[in-house]
Formats: sequence, structure tokens, C-alpha cells
Amino acid sequence: MNTLMTKTLILSSLLTLTTWAYAAEDTATAQSSMHPKALFAQADKDGDGKLNSTEFAELQSLRDAEMAKRQAARPDFATLDKDGDGLVSQDEMRAGMKAHRGGRHGGRGGQCGGEPRQGMLSQADADKNGTLSESEYQQLLKLRQERQAQMNAATPDFKTLDTDKNGQLSQEELRAGMHKSVKMMATPATDAE
Repeated sequence: MNTLMTKTLILSSLLTLTTWAYAAEDTATAQSSMHPKALFAQADKDGDGKLNSTEFAELQSLRDAEMAKRQAARPDFATLDKDGDGLVSQDEMRAGMKAHRGGRHGGRGGQCGGEPRQGMLSQADADKNGTLSESEYQQLLKLRQERQAQMNAATPDFKTLDTDKNGQLSQEELRAGMHKSVKMMATPATDAE
């Protein structure tokens, strides 16, 4: 075999292995029960890759059930307070949440069930000492529940998300509509003068 053919075969084998690795990783991520693709696939009863209004309602129910399950399984204060000093540091919080998720990375930028956002930690840290007492941790959990309720209330309805008005939601329509909704929530309202 000549050198060029050998290099081509090696390169093509590496590309194939890399593609398989990425495909396996995407499949594992999509199979995570809270991953949007997994929830979408569960709700898509007819398997056509789109959601009708009934399937969209199922998607919302699945999301709510998954969030409730995660809320119930969240580590308690004593579990997070590894050194037993009555306070949970940010490092203890990160380690505890990582262990809780089985070593998997949390939600995007600390959202959606991952580590709490820095703003929520600061808000819950009433004495501003950089750690959370048990009552401050309970406040953090309350803030997270309030944030989730706000996100649920801001979820656009089926008709709003169905931008092409074909009675079906594609993953792209759903993703774009939810992104717009989250972006609107993050933008502070301004008073008109």
C-alpha cells in the first residue's frame, strides 16, 4: 500500500470513530430524562418529529413532572455541609450538586436544574458572608421555585409557538419560542414615560 492510501485510510478511520463518539455522546445526552430532546421525543407520540397541541400539552406535563422529581431529590442542607460547620460554601454547593447529578454537568450556565445562578446565591446569602446557613439555603430553594414558576407562567402557548401556523410544532419552533421567552424574562421591564 502506498503512503497516501495508508494516510487516507487512517484519517477516514479516525473521522468515523470521532463521528461515532459524538453520536454516542449526543444519544446519551438526549436520553437524559430532562434533556429537551428526550422530553420532545417522549411527547411526540406519533413519532413524526413535530408536536400537535395535545402532544405539546403532554410535553408540558412531562417537564413539570421531571421538575417536581428533581425538586424532591435535591440534596438537603446536611448533605451539602460536608465539613459540618453549619454553613454551605460555594465549593460545597458545587460538589454536592455535581454528586447529586452523578458527575454530570448541570443545566446551561447554572439554569434549568443545574447549580444555582450566582445571583440567586447572592440573593439568598442574607448576611453576605459568601456561605449559606440552613435558613439561607431554604431561601435559595424558595427562590428557585419562584423562578421556575415564573418560567412556567412565561411559557408561550401552542398558537404563539406555531409560527408557521401549520398546527404542528417543530423542535426549531419550540426552541426559538422558548429562547425568546427566556430572553424576555431576562430583560428588565422599562417604564414608559
